[in-house]
Amino acid sequence: MSQLYQITFKKLADPALASDAKNALQQKLKLSESQITRFFNGDSVFNPMPLEKAKRQQKLFSSMGISLTAKAVSATSADKTVRQQEVDEKIVAALDYITTSLIRLEEKVDELAAKQNADNDTIDLDEATQSSSWGDDLEFEDDTDAPPKRSKFFPYLIATLIGVLLILLGVLIVFPHLSPIQ
Repeated sequence: MSQLYQITFKKLADPALASDAKNALQQKLKLSESQITRFFNGDSVFNPMPLEKAKRQQKLFSSMGISLTAKAVSATSADKTVRQQEVDEKIVAALDYITTSLIRLEEKVDELAAKQNADNDTIDLDEATQSSSWGDDLEFEDDTDAPPKRSKFFPYLIATLIGVLLILLGVLIVFPHLSPIQ
């Protein structure tokens, strides 16, 4: 495997132009503030690269007034760095997935708790009615059960049919030449 080089910050050509160098790094290389700060502190921000690319990077940075040092890095440590970054990215992705799943679960639990509280409230009202003393004197026959609930499918079907017929009637009124009967 070829030799890899790690580029780090050495010095600014003109220390008075530090803000210009930061702006250039943000615009040209799309670096964040924290990465720029780490770079100017001498930390390695960029992945290890081949010698040719390191030389191109040095030319690019020198055009911005920044001088770099390129240090040879063993391939195994570079691979470890890349692998560690990949592992970190996978961990962040997994944590993001877990967080969103927990948020969804929390919403479901809240909905179920609200539904259970609503059910408990209706039960409490029924129990309060049954336990009152004025209702004990009345006796009801068992035949007076509540009527069974009806399906809402049939009314929706009728409403849909009426809507379609009204639309067809409207089209025929607006465009009488489309009528099959003339």
